[in-house]
Amino acid sequence: MTWFILSYFVGVFGFPYLGGWIVEEFGSKALITVIVFAGLVELVLGAFHNRRRAAAAETSLRFVKSPQSGLGNCRPVSERRRRS
Repeated sequence: MTWFILSYFVGVFGFPYLGGWIVEEFGSKALITVIVFAGLVELVLGAFHNRRRAAAAETSLRFVKSPQSGLGNCRPVSERRRRS
């Protein structure tokens, strides 16, 4: 919750100040460029974050229960595919 409050405060009070300064010093095209660049950075960071989460989920799902082996024993998926 603390990160949300901090980011909300920075967004509400910091962006108009920073955006106004960029428009005043460099023009509106520079502000649009900064906003697009920040959006692209967020997109790339989100894509890499999701790729790591997907890889971690795939690793955790690599072992599945075998119907023949009972509740306690597990075999890797690759082993299951070779036998079937």
